[in-house]
Amino acid sequence: MSFGKKRKVTNLKHLEGTYELLRYAAAGSIPGIGSKLLTYFIKHYSPREIISYCDLRWGTGNFYTKLNFTLNKITEPNYWYIKNCEKREHRYKYAKHTLVNQGYDKLKTEWQIMQELGYDRIWDCGSLKFKYTQ
Repeated sequence: MSFGKKRKVTNLKHLEGTYELLRYAAAGSIPGIGSKLLTYFIKHYSPREIISYCDLRWGTGNFYTKLNFTLNKITEPNYWYIKNCEKREHRYKYAKHTLVNQGYDKLKTEWQIMQELGYDRIWDCGSLKFKYTQ
């Protein structure tokens, strides 16, 4: 289980005492390990708030509800860019203002420019945003 400051891509300002649960992985089934790790983090860091996201492609959020997180929001589907079926790249790397600053036509949309560059979009299913407060 890893924690950090809220990521820039969440569009949220970091406030003192707020964290994001970034990753959780366990080899096999270890009953109660998620709760124990979260309890350890809370005891040693005294967070005011913890947020985390459940990618709806891979889960339903049951892990968070078992840890007493509350569902805060259901996000819209998100997209990434891909070229030649290779590396998936986050759309923020290709925001329209960035493309225009690189000399691309400001009258075209981000999507139009990216298509001209040979990229396609792939979509996810959205996410569940969870929040834990003490």
